[in-house]
Amino acid sequence: CRTCGNSVACNHCNISMTYHLNSNRLICHYCGYTIPIPTSCPGCNSKSIRSFGTGTQKVEDEIIKHFHATVIRMDMDTTSRKNAHEYILDKFRDEKIDIMIGTQMIAKGHDFPRVTLVGVLAADALLSSADFRATERTFQLLTQVSGRAGRAHLPGRVVVQSYNIDHYSILHAQKHDYVSFYMDEIILREKLKYPPFYHFGVVVVSGGLEVNVELAVNELFISCVQFVKEYTEDKEILVSNPMKAPLSKIKDRYRWRLILKSKNKESLVELMTKMSDNFYGKAKKTDEELSMDINPFNML
Repeated sequence: CRTCGNSVACNHCNISMTYHLNSNRLICHYCGYTIPIPTSCPGCNSKSIRSFGTGTQKVEDEIIKHFHATVIRMDMDTTSRKNAHEYILDKFRDEKIDIMIGTQMIAKGHDFPRVTLVGVLAADALLSSADFRATERTFQLLTQVSGRAGRAHLPGRVVVQSYNIDHYSILHAQKHDYVSFYMDEIILREKLKYPPFYHFGVVVVSGGLEVNVELAVNELFISCVQFVKEYTEDKEILVSNPMKAPLSKIKDRYRWRLILKSKNKESLVELMTKMSDNFYGKAKKTDEELSMDINPFNML
């Protein structure tokens, strides 16, 4: 909304919905909930509401406006049909298309000998994600996508757009300097007690009523601290206070979590086993569920 700044959120998940041009609808990418484009703001009823952002469809529109070239797009919408990936890649590789626009899926492992220019929009977007691997993934993505240009005898060029051009992950990716990136990243990981120096245990409690979820996670936190103090040989386990998960609601279920840290993975396994036994050992009249993971690939 251009009046109050409100964005349309999913009714079932705590996340903004995404506009899809082809269907002219808003879609939640977590639960699939979809609604027509609203004609007024749900927050203030202003009529000044429209799509905003730099999605692949928006980029495609701008490319078509500014260049006399054939364009193909590769994203979640265009690859939903069977064999769509192969069709798009083959069509582009056979030199029938001048420009390919896509999400991260076009960055990895593709060999296009005649590609001479790669552009990256909002290269620092991953840096704001709630994951300790954000800088590593930014460096990986920039390095991988840069490798799509100049693979044969033709020289290649890479243009990167970023608001945070001085970040070390972007500067080192510019020079393909793996060693310097590692040296900067490993110092931060050690200071912040992140992997590989510590292991993470992520404990998530979810349920239909947030008040019950918050109560359950607080009880779990108290028992966790007690277990560490009395029963666990490794007293170096660090336990965070209960907090809402970054995605605090998915499919009408509220999510709270604890984060555990330890140098010893076996200690985390022992502690999380006791927490699970304690959680499910009590008779419950509500629908709370417990999920656990050690060193999860996704911290959301």
